[in-house]
Order: sequence, then structure tokens, then C-alpha cells
Amino acid sequence: MNFYGKPRLRDDCPRLSFNRETRQSWGFMTLDLMQGFRVGCWAIEPRLGVITGAAGTARHLEPKVMDVLVYLASRAGEPVLRDAILADVWDRHVVSDEPLTRVIGELRRALGDDARHPTYIETIPKRGYRLISDVRRLDGSPFEAEPRRVAAAPADAISSPAVGRTVMAIVGLLVVAMLSTTYFRPLIPGSPEASRQDQATDVPPSSVAVLPFTDMSEESNYGYFADGIADEILNSLAGVQGIHVAARTSSFSFRESETTVPDIAGRLGVANVLQGSVRISGDQLRVTAQLIEASSGFQIWTGAWERPIADVFAIQDEIAAAVVSSLQVELVEDLSTVRRTDSEAYELYLRSGPLAWRLTRESTEEASRLLMQALAIDPDYAAAWGRLAINQYHQAVRRWAGPDQEASFALAEASAQRALVLDPDNVPALLTLGMVSMHARWDLAEARDWLDRAHDAGPGRASPLNALGIWNNVLGRREAARSLFRQAFDLDPLQHVYLGHLARTNYTAGRFDIAREQIEAMKKIDAESWAVSFHSGWLEWHQRNYERALLHAGQREGSHALAACAYHRLGRYLDAQAALEELQALNPHGVAFVYACWVEADMAFEWLERAFEQGTPELITLRGNFMFEPLHDDPRWQPLLRKIGIADEQVAMLAQ
Repeated sequence: MNFYGKPRLRDDCPRLSFNRETRQSWGFMTLDLMQGFRVGCWAIEPRLGVITGAAGTARHLEPKVMDVLVYLASRAGEPVLRDAILADVWDRHVVSDEPLTRVIGELRRALGDDARHPTYIETIPKRGYRLISDVRRLDGSPFEAEPRRVAAAPADAISSPAVGRTVMAIVGLLVVAMLSTTYFRPLIPGSPEASRQDQATDVPPSSVAVLPFTDMSEESNYGYFADGIADEILNSLAGVQGIHVAARTSSFSFRESETTVPDIAGRLGVANVLQGSVRISGDQLRVTAQLIEASSGFQIWTGAWERPIADVFAIQDEIAAAVVSSLQVELVEDLSTVRRTDSEAYELYLRSGPLAWRLTRESTEEASRLLMQALAIDPDYAAAWGRLAINQYHQAVRRWAGPDQEASFALAEASAQRALVLDPDNVPALLTLGMVSMHARWDLAEARDWLDRAHDAGPGRASPLNALGIWNNVLGRREAARSLFRQAFDLDPLQHVYLGHLARTNYTAGRFDIAREQIEAMKKIDAESWAVSFHSGWLEWHQRNYERALLHAGQREGSHALAACAYHRLGRYLDAQAALEELQALNPHGVAFVYACWVEADMAFEWLERAFEQGTPELITLRGNFMFEPLHDDPRWQPLLRKIGIADEQVAMLAQ
């Protein structure tokens, strides 16, 4: 399966579908389904929560995902109402259909299905779903038919609640009751224990969160060094097959937090927590670390080192090795070691991290300066080249490095290529090349290849999934993008940028309550982030609260566009024009965006052509941008997309 919404079907995984006679003759077989069954080329084992493909690839499904698959299989070939699934599988403990939408997306990804050209699950618009693939016993034989007590629904209809609801409820309750004995223990809905249980469902025993180490130095001025040690240990563990490591952003959000270890583990979905401290005095370094089992509070392992600072790399390797041993994980290959470098270069690299992650004009400029100093000391420092590359990309795409974007992108690309010469699996470098291919050259096929490599090199990282979500959004595949943003968020639940991407997919689709909840969650993570204001403003605009949208308009390009659109809808045309004039000096794509908002097609196309002539990076996002939807039926639309490389037929080829 690929990550672009289009499944890669194997030759040994044929398309199978129902005929009407099969649909009408099948009875309910819930009890038999629990023993295992086949859907197309997939072997389904509900009691184990596992599906296995024709090539022997096994995938674990979350309990609710398996619940829904078994439920649909029990009504195979027949349309089923969304409300029926929510009522029976979730027992009415949900207030929206968002959980079901997410689960269906997860199920399609696991099966390698495509919503537009389904092999397994067909969407009945605005109503429900239908499992359209053949369902058989594990040995390939058909299930024995039982007489039906109600007439089968026509192929193009959905069972009427008045006729089929009772029978569906019985089937649903059977499924849920049996699955509950397999997956769940009784909890009071809404209780803290239930919340933690939901978050910790199927938490692997070999999962760990590496918290930021505490700086215990006398002047507490080595926090960046303590963070760097924890970060390197986290990266080493993340490369071990069989260990699930919570993402850095989420783990490090608990810095100086009074949250208990069990609660931290519950929020991050891990079974263990690694804590530590660092003390630096002169050229001497003291490091302590302890691995704690969250459920019991038991200290699984502890260690302490007191050595010269130059030995920091060996200490990090020894801690990572001790954690792997304590979690009883069998190494498939040697544990990666921290790459040695000059201690001064390493310190400069560590100091650059918090600045690069802050993502402001000033912070990225300072991060680049520190990284260049580190590379002047050690020109073969791959990690520094990779961080410099992604930092330079952010500067280029936001026009922070100067007006010559082409030269800025070239710098980022050169740094990334240098990193890959030194380390072919450097994830930041691979991501940089993917994003530069996408925005600087509009080469989506090349971008896909780089992002695939980034995902393969960092399978437990959220950033490649987020980038793949952006790639899908560029193609206008919003549901595929939303699913990938969701996966990134699940891996890194306290990264507000991923939440922002999710919120946008929801408010542009009219799911305002969900989007508002996600934006509120962003505020709890980083209330001062520009992304909070940006998405809050556009949420209000989509809900036609134009006065409230203006409260969020600031000095960023996206805010100028928001102000111009909101003023125009309020009839304040002079203010709208003033906001547009400020934008004209910044970005022709943004000007076209505003004219599309004002439904002035001729002016929108005029500025889009200017953007094309200038090679404006944002133009690659045109197809997936909600504001340009009024232009889709214009005869000039597809020719413009074709010049960029994102016309209908070009997107169809890319998604193969």
C-alpha cells in the first residue's frame, strides 16, 4: 500500500465482489466470523486483532477498527446506516460520526483500499457503508447460508431503520459483546480510568517515552545539553525494531510538569518512561537515568555516569543499550550509535535545536548561524547538515532568507544532498528534498519518491506522515490527507502543527465542532503559536462569523488574506482593498486567493498567471485549496493546472 490514497494492489490480491444472489442468500454469521474469515485476499482474525495479506504481511488493527470490520462483514454486501454502526459498535457513547469516519479511514488503509475506486468498502453518500468484497471462511469455503427473516435490501438502497433496525441491533450487540470479551474490561464511561484505558488500548510493553533530562548544573544553563542527550537517546531507540517510542514534541512537552508518570504514559500511549538528569561542572559530566514501568511505578533500571564531557556519546549509547535490554527486545540488527564529533561542534548543534523548532524568522536565522559554525568545525557532521537543510527549507518557503527564493531553495537542497552523502537515511534531509521538489520544482513524482524514502528511513516518526499528508492535499485528496495527518497526530499527539492540519481538513469540510475542539487543544499546547490564530480565524470565516474572524487577522500573509476576505463579506470594501494592497507586495498567489474569495474570476486568473510566471511555490497547492473551488468549472482552470502538473489526468497518474 502506498501513502497517497491509491492502493497498490498485488497481482495475487484479486478484486472480488458480490453478486445479488449471494447477498440475498446469506444469513447472519457473527459467531462464525469470530473464528476468523477472509475478505478478498486478507485473512481476518478478530480474536487476535490481526489481518494478514496474501504475501504474509500481518497488520494489527485497533479494537474499534476490528469491531467495525466484523460488523460490516456480518452484513456483507448490504448497505448499513452510519447511525446503526455508531449505535451498535459505540453503544451511543459518541456525539458525532467523526470516530466512525476515522475508523473507516484506518480500515481502508489497512486493507489497501481506495474510497473512490473501492475494492472492499463502498461509501453510500451521506448515509452509510457497504462491504462489497467476497467474505469466506479462512479455508476459502463459503459460509453456510441461513434463511433470512427480512427481505434483503436492493443493491442501491439502505436498509430502512423501521424494518431492519431491530435485526441489525441484535447482530451489532452480538458482535460488540463478543469483541468486548476479547478487548475490553468494564469501565465507567467518561471516567478518568476509562479515558486512560482508551488511550492505552493495546499499549505494547516495549513502548517508551523519553522525557527531557533535567539540568542540575549550578547555574542551570545547560538545558540545551540535557535536551540533546535525551534527544539522541530517543533517536537511537526509535531506530530499534520492536520498540515504540513516543515522539519528541509530545515527550518534551512535559518539561517541568507535575504530571505523574502514569498520566504521562497514558497521554502518550506508552508503557514505560525514561527520566534523567545532567550536571556539568567544568569539563566533567554527571548523568543519571531511570526507566520506570508506568502501571506499577516500578523502577526497571537505573544508572549513573560521571565522566569527562568528551564521553557524552558513549554515555548516550550505553543508556540506549540498557533500555533495550531492560525492555527485553531482541535486536534484529546492531543498535545504532551516536555519531561522534567534536565536543564544541556538538554543543553548537544542540543549541540550534530549540531555535530551529521555534520556527520564527529570527530563530531560524540564529539556528542556521550556529549550525554553520558547527560545520566549520566538523564538515562531515551529517546530523548538522540535515538540520541545516530543513531549517533552510523553512526559511526559503516563507521568504525569510531573502527575495530570491530559487537561490534559497538551492541552498537547502545542497545541504540535504551533503547530509545524504554522509548518512543515506537522514530523515530531515530526505524530507527537505521531498518538499523542495514539491514547492520549488512542482515535481510531485520526485517529491513522492523522496517522501517515501523518508518514511522508510523513519517508520516511527510523525514528520514523514505529515509531509505525505501535505502531498495528498496538493493533489486535492483531502480525505487521504486527513487520514495521514491523523496518523502523524497519533504518533505525536502534542505537536500543535499536526493538530492545525487536522483542524483545517475539518473546518473546510464543515465539521466545525471537531475543528474547534482541535484548535482548543492547540491552545493548550502553545497558545502563542501563529497557527492557533491562523486556524481560529479561518474557522470563524467558514462559519460566517466575519467580525470574529477579523480578531485573528495579524501581519502574516495568511492573515492579510483573511482580513481582505472578511472585510469584503462585511461590505467594508475600502478596508478589504487596503488589506489586498498589503498582500500584493508579498505574494501573487495570495492576491489570486483573495480575488477568488471575492468571486472575481478574471482577476483571480490574471494573478494566478503572474504567480505561474514567477514560479511561486504556493501555486502547487492550488488544486487542494478550498478558496479556488468557485473557479473549478471555468474553462481556464484545467489548462492552468496542466501547466503546473496537477490537472485531473496528471493527478490520476500520480496516484497510481
